[in-house]
Amino acid sequence: MTYKDLVTAMSILVNNIDQQETKLQKKLVKIHAKLKEFYDVYSDKLNDYRLEYAAVDDKGFLITTEKGEYKYTKEGMKSLQDASKELLNEEVEFKLIEVLNPIGLEAHIYLKGWVSGVDFNEDTDN
Repeated sequence: MTYKDLVTAMSILVNNIDQQETKLQKKLVKIHAKLKEFYDVYSDKLNDYRLEYAAVDDKGFLITTEKGEYKYTKEGMKSLQDASKELLNEEVEFKLIEVLNPIGLEAHIYLKGWVSGVDFNEDTDN
């Protein structure tokens, strides 16, 4: 699994958690919490790249926007985009999340490869 797969799974998970009113939503929250550890590693790496390629003035001070965001030269932006693409394709080192009670998770095929113990229903559009 790659960071791109992780980002996709996390995005879909967030959209399925809703108000945490059902058992299924609670299960998804637990899975989200376990995957977040790996997402945080991805986010840290991406933030390192953002800093690395940010523009600086002639004294080496970061150039930022009014909102405090980094500015980039054309070359810096290209390098950041290239590094970001490489990062998305990087393999994630993780251990499958063991699901003890998979009832309701069968339709959530975006979790395939992230969890074990679930017989996914491949015919679902989820």
